[in-house]
Amino acid sequence: MARGFSAPLERTSRLLDLVPYISSHQGVALEELARVFEVSKQQMVSDLTTLWMCGLPGYTPLELMDLDFESGFVTIHNAGTLARPRSISFEEGVALLLGLDLLRSTIPQDRDDLLNQIDSLSQRISQASDVPEMLSASAPVQADVSVAIAKALSTQSGLAITYHSLYRDEITQRRIFPIEIVDMESGQYLSAYCYAVNEFRHFKTDRIVSAESAAVEAISADIGSEPSKISYTVRAISSSREAAERFNQESLVVGSNFTSASYSQ
Repeated sequence: MARGFSAPLERTSRLLDLVPYISSHQGVALEELARVFEVSKQQMVSDLTTLWMCGLPGYTPLELMDLDFESGFVTIHNAGTLARPRSISFEEGVALLLGLDLLRSTIPQDRDDLLNQIDSLSQRISQASDVPEMLSASAPVQADVSVAIAKALSTQSGLAITYHSLYRDEITQRRIFPIEIVDMESGQYLSAYCYAVNEFRHFKTDRIVSAESAAVEAISADIGSEPSKISYTVRAISSSREAAERFNQESLVVGSNFTSASYSQ
């Protein structure tokens, strides 16, 4: 949602980011620019008006930046001194490198293309921010467990897991049918149907010691029947990325209906 007011420091940071962005996106629509920087169109016009009066000392038309946005499309020239993005601070570099290291731990080892891109980006960020590239963070969930859960959710298949129960301090073997990932204040949980107790349960993902795919038929044998598949129709009231991902739709058209299905016991 676009914000209608900007604090002075926030606006200064945005102005410094606007110049290199416009320089690399010449002719960008004013509405698109406001959307990218998450401000209202009125605020963006005010920001561009401020930039229009900026330039090198002397501040004659020869030194001022040449900024044009009256047509609704924004172009900028004579802005070479501010055309490069701001430097990454030490704190920002630490956060980025730790985030990339966590991301690396969740990617399968056979995805050399993604791992190589992460390593290359980490090296560039380290050089730009003077942060040691050796920084490392441990992911709360093992990479193979994350991959197994993601695959089971996407293919609507079962899982055989080894789970550490904190309350009983014991490790148990369970067969489950994953439903969705749920984020709570206490951490991330996997909502699933547990065939050991024939009930729905939440499993804390960082307590899942191991997970591997298990056929639905093999799991269903434990309770005597295969989960039934129900169909439903959903009407989109507003376009939402979260809703599109939840219902496995590439895009949502406001006011349109679509049919989907899920498993239930």
